[in-house]
Order: sequence, then C-alpha cells, then structure tokens
Amino acid sequence: MSASERPSAYQFGDWVVRPHCNEVKRDGVVRHLEPKVADVLDCLLASPGEIVSPEDIIDQVWSGRVVEPVSVARNIAQIRRALGDSTKNPRYIETISKRGYRTIAPVTPVTADEGTPRSATRRKVRSYPSWAVALFAVMLVILSAAAYFGQRGDALTAPNTDRSVIVLPFAAVGSDLSLHEHAIGLTHELAEALTGYQELRTVVGNDLTNASELASYAITGTVRRVDKDLRLRAHLARLSDAQSVWSASYDHALEGIAADESTLAVTIARTVRLRLVVDHECETVKRKSRSAEAAELICAALNDNYRVNQGGGFDPQLQFANAQRAIELDPDLTRGHAMISGFYQYAVAWGKLPSSEGSRLAHAVLEQARLIDPKDATTLYAISGNQLNLDLDDRSAEGNLRKAIELDPMHPNARWFHADLGSIELRRGNVAGSLEHLRRALRIHDADGRVYLQYAQALNSAGLHREAIEATQAGLRLIASGVYWLYLIMEQSHAQLELGQLEAARQSVDLALETTQPELRLFLAGTVAAVGRVDEAQRMLAELERQDFAHPTPVFFGYLYLDDRDEAFEWLAKAIDIRDGILLSTIRSHPYFNRLRGDPRWQDVMEHLANEEAQGRDVNRLRYGR
Repeated sequence: MSASERPSAYQFGDWVVRPHCNEVKRDGVVRHLEPKVADVLDCLLASPGEIVSPEDIIDQVWSGRVVEPVSVARNIAQIRRALGDSTKNPRYIETISKRGYRTIAPVTPVTADEGTPRSATRRKVRSYPSWAVALFAVMLVILSAAAYFGQRGDALTAPNTDRSVIVLPFAAVGSDLSLHEHAIGLTHELAEALTGYQELRTVVGNDLTNASELASYAITGTVRRVDKDLRLRAHLARLSDAQSVWSASYDHALEGIAADESTLAVTIARTVRLRLVVDHECETVKRKSRSAEAAELICAALNDNYRVNQGGGFDPQLQFANAQRAIELDPDLTRGHAMISGFYQYAVAWGKLPSSEGSRLAHAVLEQARLIDPKDATTLYAISGNQLNLDLDDRSAEGNLRKAIELDPMHPNARWFHADLGSIELRRGNVAGSLEHLRRALRIHDADGRVYLQYAQALNSAGLHREAIEATQAGLRLIASGVYWLYLIMEQSHAQLELGQLEAARQSVDLALETTQPELRLFLAGTVAAVGRVDEAQRMLAELERQDFAHPTPVFFGYLYLDDRDEAFEWLAKAIDIRDGILLSTIRSHPYFNRLRGDPRWQDVMEHLANEEAQGRDVNRLRYGR
C-alpha cells in the first residue's frame, strides 16, 4: 500500500493515531510526534502484525536516502515513549531480534472523524533469506560512527559532547556461532535502549579508533558460555583518560536468551545512564574545584546518593561530613554547600530540627553558594528544594526551578528539576500539569525510582490506576529497599485496591513484609490495614509509636486506614510540621485523603497549610527580595 492510499487515522490499541497530523491521542490526551517518527509509525501500522525490517522502513520513510538502521531504532524508541510502551513488556510494538519490528496491539483503520472502523488492509512486507538477515545484523554493528545526534536522527557524523557514549560491538569468546549471534543482538538492543534521551547522545561504532572524537564514554562487552548459561560482561570507560567507570556481569540461561536480549539490554542501559550522570557530575566538580581532595569527598557522597537508585543505603551523615570537609578545603565549591542544605532538609524530615531552624540553616549556607555563583543551576535547584520542602513556598520554588532549567537544560539532574515542578502542580491540585512535568522527567531519564514514585502518585490522583501499577513496578525494578521502596509498595497496593484487586494487594503487602528491613517494616502499617488485616496493623502501629522517633507519616496512614479519624488528624498535623514532602505533594489531590475530606477538621488542616505556605512566601520575599 502506497503512502497516499493509507488511512488518515488508526485505532492502535487504546490510542488513536493520526500520522499526517503527527499525533497520537488517548482519553483526551494528545501527544505530538516528530514527522519522521510519525512516518515510521505509519509504516508499521500499514502492515499490522507483520514483521517490518529496518531496511523496508528506510525504503518507505526516507525514500532512497542513505540512512543507517540506527535511525530507525531511534524513531522506534520515540514511538514507544509516546505510547507509554517498553521493550521489556511491550504492549504495542515488539522488537524481533535481528529481523525488525511488528505491531502487537490491535490495529484498525478509522475515518477522519474517528467513526466506524474499517477493515485493515494488509500488505506483504518484503521477505529476506536467512543469509541476508544475518548479513544485515553483522553490518549493523560494524557501521563506523553512525550517530543518533540531532532532532531528526539522520546525521552520520557528530561532534563529541560531555554526555555521549559510543557502543562498540560485543565480542564473542569462543567458536560457538550462536555466541556471535547473541553478541550482535545484544549490541543492537543496547544501542536501541540507550537512544533518544536528552541527557545522553549515543553513537554506534566499529572499534576504538577515533572513538574519543565521537564520544566521551565507550561501552564494550564480551559474551561467553559458562556451562548452560550465557555470561555477558559489560564495561563502561571514560575515553579522556581510559578510566573505568563501571562494569558488571550478567548470567542468563542460554535457553530463551534470544527472547530476553532486549530485557537484558534495558537493564544494562538504565545502569549505564545512571552511572554516566553521576560520573559526569563528579567530573564537573573536579573541574571546578581547586582541591583534588575536596572533589573526591563530594564524588564519594554523590556515589552514596547513587546507591539509593540501586536499592542500597543512604548515609546523610556521610554526605554532611564530606561536604563540610570539602568546603573547608575549597570554600568556593558550591556543590558542597548544596549538599549541606540537603542534610538540613533530612534533619527536619526525621524530627531532628524544627522546620524553621532547618530552613534558616539551609538558606544561610546556600546564600554563600549564591554569592559565589548566582547562575549555578545546582544552587538554584537546592534553594528551590528548601523553599518547596521547608518553607512550603511553591511560587518561589517554581521560579528557581524554571531559572535552573533555562540556565542548564542539559544538567545531569534535569529530571529532578522537572519532577519537582510536577510535585508543585500536584500540591496545587493540578494533576494534569503534574503528569506533564513528570512524563517530561521520565523522557529525560527513566532510570530513577524516585521519579517513578512521584509519577505513580500523580497517576493515582488522576484515577489512572492501571498506569500507576505499571509505574510502581518500573520503580520497584530500580529500587530494591528503603523508604522510597515502601512508598512504591503503598502506591501499588492502593491502585490495586481501587481496581478491586484485593488478593493482588495482599500479595504485594506480604512480599514487602518478607523482604524489607526490620526497622522499616512497621512503615507498612497503613497498607496492612488497607488490605483488611486490622489486628496486625494495630500491633505494628503500637510498636511504631514506642520508637524513639515515631515518623508521623506512616503512623498517620495507619490510623487513616483503621478509620480512627481523631488519631489520623493528630498525626497528620505532625507530618505537616516535619514537612514530609511525599505527603504534602499529594494532600490536595490523592484519593487516600478522601476518607478525611468530609470531616469538618479537614478544612482546618487546609487553612493551617495555607497559612504556613503564606508565611513561607513572606520569609522568602525578605530573604531574596521577591
């Protein structure tokens, strides 16, 4: 079917696709696509359920121009993001290793006014002999310096940037031909998984020759057989000094590995991207600091923070001590000042400082940083965090976040800038605006479990509970323990209960109780009560309240789901006093507060919160003159 004969619109699963308008639409939400992205999607929809090879897509979309197959992969990645799809659990587009792509959701042409569906007209995609498919796969990984750069993704060369990576062909160790096939497939899948993100540019190369002219980092790897398993060893290195940044081994049963290549590639890609962000931030600190020791102290703290995303522990005392010593060595190191302000936020959240004192101390240290460099995006982000989380001043926080984005849109932590804008909109009750910012944050960087938590909260607030479950599952794959993990479990079980999935919610709770650390297990009292285990929840609450510091938020949720409103309101006031950001982000919009909204005391809480917010704005006007 020629392009001129194709329908003007398709029903693709639950999306309506209008290729000629460069848009997809679902439930009143419209997402716009780049023209080439829309053309690639149109090409796939014209052959529903059939495998379409990259070469066939190039023939139809680029009309004979010389374009590398990696440009197709880039466009497929953008389609998946627009549809909310994934390579690991595809619902719309499936990658067929070494062959191409096919649609797996129902495809039905519709009239321009979305009227009665017409029967799909199928066309036959050109078939290829097996030797041609193999030849194409080999050529894919030996293309020298094919780039993903630019909005259109068609360029064949591109300059080096600080956040760019070259993916080199994985080497097969051994004579087994299947190992070579898996090496080719994994290289292709990893390149696709790393494509299309703001904070990272990706190049596919042949070898290290001239690699440093094309990228700042290189990914290499080996594939070998170990008994009945395939062992993949991936390595990330900084090209400027040949320094190893990260490496890891992954074992997978040989049986079924072909089907799981994309899943394995996504796992590696998420870790690589997070490590690149941390390493780039660390290298920036080293360039700015006059003291090598000070820079190393900050880098150690940054790596400790990185472990939060990998399910490890978080040591605020270590960060505070490192930052203090770093500032002694280099008083102009603004990243150290920002780190100290973050510690004061932590101290307030855990009852170690009153919010007014924490705010005073945090803003004092950040004022020093602001005088050193008033245009430092990290400092502005830290100031906004204090204004949002300690002062409850969303207006000033929003202004500083937008200024930080304007000054450094490619900042290593840009996804947090947008995620905090999402939290601000959620606090205001603007759920649609919140979702827009949080989706932007995930498009920038989808390997941060904390952002998935915020996204799940916004989705539950919007009543999109199935999507919320998907978001929590994505976050749980990234965070294996800790407070954020517990909140993800809470959001997941809430969505399951809203959908009537009581048994699934109970299974989520049981798994959480079995696997979480003993000192945090009591935080699940509210979720345990929500699934109907009242006696167990009451015992957990009693034990939680006997602790030296009973964190108000889990106690509040415990009493909330036990329908003890007197205790719930008492502990809600305490949670507001410690400025619990997760609770405050959702208080005006999340369904779990519906249990209290009909109570006359709820209006008192809202008035108290509004007064606190007004006081915070007044304080910041005095501090910053606006």
